[in-house]
Amino acid sequence: MKKCPYCAEKIQREAIKCKHCGEWLIKKDSLQASDNTPLQSDNINDNLLMCETCRIVKPKGDFINDLTICKDCCEKNKQNQ
Repeated sequence: MKKCPYCAEKIQREAIKCKHCGEWLIKKDSLQASDNTPLQSDNINDNLLMCETCRIVKPKGDFINDLTICKDCCEKNKQNQ
């Protein structure tokens, strides 16, 4: 977890958009994350999905197969059952 630099709410470390205030955490002109970590793809939209449960935009690798729910939310659902 990390804090959003705009609203100070806790967000996922991999988040590129804050789910609380809606601010983008990337520099669109340089395609880098706000902490200057280069993104893994030149075409950012092809490698990102939004989880239907937590509404956080994450890399496709954070999802199980073709599900639209991220691994974190899947684990939480399993624990709550």
